[in-house]
Amino acid sequence: MNILTYGESIAVAIYKIADMKIKYETKSTYILKKLQPYIIEDKEYDYEVIVSEDDINYERSLTDESGMDILESAALFRHICKNVLKSYNGIFLHCAALRYNDKAYLFTAPSGTGKTTHIRLWMKNLGDRVEVINGDKPILRKKGDDIIVYGTPWQGKENYGSNISAKLGGIFLLSRGAENSVEKAPVKDLLAFLLSQTLRPNEKEDMIKLFEVLEFIVGNIPIYHLKCNMENQAVQTALSVIDK
Repeated sequence: MNILTYGESIAVAIYKIADMKIKYETKSTYILKKLQPYIIEDKEYDYEVIVSEDDINYERSLTDESGMDILESAALFRHICKNVLKSYNGIFLHCAALRYNDKAYLFTAPSGTGKTTHIRLWMKNLGDRVEVINGDKPILRKKGDDIIVYGTPWQGKENYGSNISAKLGGIFLLSRGAENSVEKAPVKDLLAFLLSQTLRPNEKEDMIKLFEVLEFIVGNIPIYHLKCNMENQAVQTALSVIDK
């Protein structure tokens, strides 16, 4: 494994992400800025991430992006996702995560469906009653009988998010509709859909762990299908089941 050699080291620090203390040597001001809210003053850490040239080449094979800082950021995130699944009973889920009344609510859908627009509606209608945990890539960890949702430095193009967490209260599967409506999502296809919104490991043992976390979520967390027209009333439609 060839260690990543581009650029000079900017900082070696410990970052606390999803309650994991991670040591990482930053070589990019872009990544340093992204990680800054998660830095902690601590000499102890749970594990160290080292991004290699092979990691960079793998990320390059998946995208047209050529910027080294973007590729390194993607490789770092992939390492963290692998570690949280392997050793910390957690997963990444492609979704928007909001904190409302001290609980986290996730809004997930295929790209381009309107997750960001929905976040803006919540902020517009509820103001400081709602906080954005993460706009694109939160981490979920199973702790006892709870799923805790954590903000991460990877927040999507709009950079919606903060270094906060909350117990998961519910998940909404978004789709566009002429009228707003919400109903319990059919259980049959939930596991497959959630699987499509996360990273799937290559190792059989880790895939088993992934299924265990997803099955716990499907079996214990309220999951709704929210059809919405992206107008203000869409927020009230979701609240009708949250505040019940």
